[in-house]
Amino acid sequence: MSQTAHDVGRPAQELRASGGRPVAPFPAAQTLILTDLDGTLLPANAPSSDMARHQADLHDLCRLLLAQPHCAVVCVTGRRALNARDILAAPLWIAGVHGAELLAPYAGAPLPHPRMSRPLPEVRRLARDILELDLCPAEMHVEDKGVVLAVHHPHLPADRAAVPLARLISLARASGLVVVAGRGWTEIRPPCPPHKGDVVVEMVRRWRPRRVIVAGDDHSDVAMFDAAGRLREAGLVEQAICVAVSTPGAAPECIRRAHVVLEGPAECRAWFRGGAHRFTAPTRTAGWVGRRTRPEDDRG
Repeated sequence: MSQTAHDVGRPAQELRASGGRPVAPFPAAQTLILTDLDGTLLPANAPSSDMARHQADLHDLCRLLLAQPHCAVVCVTGRRALNARDILAAPLWIAGVHGAELLAPYAGAPLPHPRMSRPLPEVRRLARDILELDLCPAEMHVEDKGVVLAVHHPHLPADRAAVPLARLISLARASGLVVVAGRGWTEIRPPCPPHKGDVVVEMVRRWRPRRVIVAGDDHSDVAMFDAAGRLREAGLVEQAICVAVSTPGAAPECIRRAHVVLEGPAECRAWFRGGAHRFTAPTRTAGWVGRRTRPEDDRG
């Protein structure tokens, strides 16, 4: 079913998700927020005492946003969805593992993306090889996400990480797998995996908002900016606002593409808190301020 700008913000009578799967219409939303978690709403790395303070503030923000009429919020994260829910402590929609799984607010378990419905043998074999061949030094943590392997190395100097990462990348590519690198992490994924941009498109299909706001800081979040821009150009949303969080190691492309640039997760949370009352207002750019703003129709 095609959408037009006239339809945006209204529940669909019949709607099909990507891949042709029928989906139930969601309540109409004036504003749909899709935001990354680590590095955007919370510091990527912080002492436990500081993290507790950040999390308490995030919990308050989630409650505030959920209380806004006609405002929908989706957390789009590289974490497993259930892990992200524990951190958020709020009944949000959560797209985990960069869109490989989707967790409804009160569901007991996430649903896999159709392209990720089963762990591929190549991923499982590589997971075994990493353990059996002792490919990673102690400073590297390998997180097995089922359909994806994530190698975390935020504190390992680049020169020490280079050799083990090169071995992992060589093995992964020899098995036909895809390697994606971010700030302090490297992920090994099946071919043609879903990404965060797919989540933006899918959620806009479901909620049909007039305004979409995407927020992120890392390389993987650029896909959300791209998707928001395409939806705006196609007339499927009236306004697309891209918010970048500037921190040490933030992706330059995020900063370049953003309409709003904020200094760190605390300022990002404050920005959402300050704008909450405007999320049901008519679509316009005025009033959306950060360190730098530009008209939302300048770019995707």
